[in-house]
Amino acid sequence: MINRFLKKLRYILVFAIALFWGMMIVKWQIPPYRAYVWVKEVLGIPAYMGPVDEVTKRMAFVGPLIEPENQINPPVQTIDQIDEQVRKLELDVSQFHNAFDMLHVSNTAFIKANIFSLDFEIGREYSTYCYFNKNRSNSNRTAILLIPGSGYNQSSAILPGGVRNYHDGLHDVAMKYGDVYVYIKPNEDIRAIHNGRHKLDYNFITNSLISHGASYSAYYVVETLAITKYLKQKYDKVIIVGVSQGATAAGLNGLQSWPNAVLCLSGGYFPSNSYVTHSSPYNILIPGLNNIIKPKLIPSMIKTHSTQWLFTNGKTDIGVNRVLAEENFLLECFQQIEQVTVKSHSGGHEVPVEIIDNYLRRILLN
Repeated sequence: MINRFLKKLRYILVFAIALFWGMMIVKWQIPPYRAYVWVKEVLGIPAYMGPVDEVTKRMAFVGPLIEPENQINPPVQTIDQIDEQVRKLELDVSQFHNAFDMLHVSNTAFIKANIFSLDFEIGREYSTYCYFNKNRSNSNRTAILLIPGSGYNQSSAILPGGVRNYHDGLHDVAMKYGDVYVYIKPNEDIRAIHNGRHKLDYNFITNSLISHGASYSAYYVVETLAITKYLKQKYDKVIIVGVSQGATAAGLNGLQSWPNAVLCLSGGYFPSNSYVTHSSPYNILIPGLNNIIKPKLIPSMIKTHSTQWLFTNGKTDIGVNRVLAEENFLLECFQQIEQVTVKSHSGGHEVPVEIIDNYLRRILLN
């Protein structure tokens, strides 16, 4: 019995070592990498798929697509159609700094009971979308706009029954205090640029827009500004809430729209004089942003407006977010600015539901 077990264990170890060695051959190009390449060439692996499919099928459409039957954009099949879809996100960065004042909301509609659409103009026409859930109280006059963090299809994950992740609890606590609009980013959820099976990889979006003087991040923040402008016209009170990357977007929104309150959860602002800061290229990426909004001037900007601000960070988070949770940098930065509340909690990169619940109750109900 023992011998049989040892024999199986030996086979498993040999297989694991062979698998590991094979991965290292490809990754680090160690011997016999040249033989591996030669065999692939002889066998014609992978086969050349032609000028369009080689790019679109192998590299472009590789992202996870949800609800293909409910997608707003039609499937694309050609490079020209990809160009057309990405160009819809093109907004010159020079328009970002005063976008809230310059844009005009032209039309709103519910394309489904829980999907809100808004058309707006700033130089040309654009469209944006939110998931919508109405507060149980018909007399409610508060709107809460939720901006998700990074990751695929995070807006649908926020909804009840969505994927459990670092947004957990946000939608439920927001529903207690107002009508909830969950912003859907371009190329996410039901707004994918897709071929019917997969959605377009951001390697075809982010750099392309920046190379043409635009920015995916700037554009999506402007979309949230257009939504906020409409909400401020329709509701008595408007709250903007963002998580992680969405916290930075919420902060940038708030510094132009000045709603009743801005909640930045696990992100949003890091006070620093350093030229170099830690930020993933997959997060907010707007050319010249620090020249548009100088980080050190943000406290004085906040002080001159009545907008309430909440910043939260977790002590089991990592990097700059943990630094902000452990140290008093934000408290020192916003000292004697009564509009700002800073809270640390024992959790990680997450929504501190109890803190949010107490804060919204205080500013909305008391």
